[in-house]
Amino acid sequence: MSTPLLAKPLWGSGMRFLRGIPVATTILLLTMGLGTWVDVRNDRIHNRQLEIETRIHELIRLKQEMGTMLQLSAVGRNPLRHTGYERKATELAQTAAALVTLTKDTALASEVKTIDASHARFQHLESSAIALMDDGRWDAARRLIFDEEYQLNLKVFSINADAAVMAMTIVHAKDRDQLETLRLASLASTLASLGLLLWVGRQ
Repeated sequence: MSTPLLAKPLWGSGMRFLRGIPVATTILLLTMGLGTWVDVRNDRIHNRQLEIETRIHELIRLKQEMGTMLQLSAVGRNPLRHTGYERKATELAQTAAALVTLTKDTALASEVKTIDASHARFQHLESSAIALMDDGRWDAARRLIFDEEYQLNLKVFSINADAAVMAMTIVHAKDRDQLETLRLASLASTLASLGLLLWVGRQ
């Protein structure tokens, strides 16, 4: 007659342990999912940072090539030396548009706008210089290209581009730190879930 009395509490204890299994399994799956999301997000941040940095350096390279092209043309009085200017200008515009898309709704959007604004400030000077060279007014074109204002704007453009790269590095480093915190929390929760499953299994 004593057997049923002992079986009841043992059965109830076993049910409590069994109910702990789905809870621990759910927590484990959720934390594993969080860890996967963190890894994917981290990869996306790294790839975006690399692409933004590449685009910015591409802007600097194109701008330098365009400036050199006009200077050589003005000094050598050779219109053939700036025939590729329009193609470079198109590439620069496409690169700038891609940068705007990449940094849209981010803290880097203002930095990209600053780069674009600094380029626009002296773009009209280049157009004026090309018009002067096409008219055969080489001395006036040379003065315009080597003018202090034009050279200063070129330097400002490079400085703004470098500042954008620095800002991008800071922003993405902050994002990666936050993701690393989530990764550690996910790992701790996963280990705790595994420990709970092992404990339930032993019981």
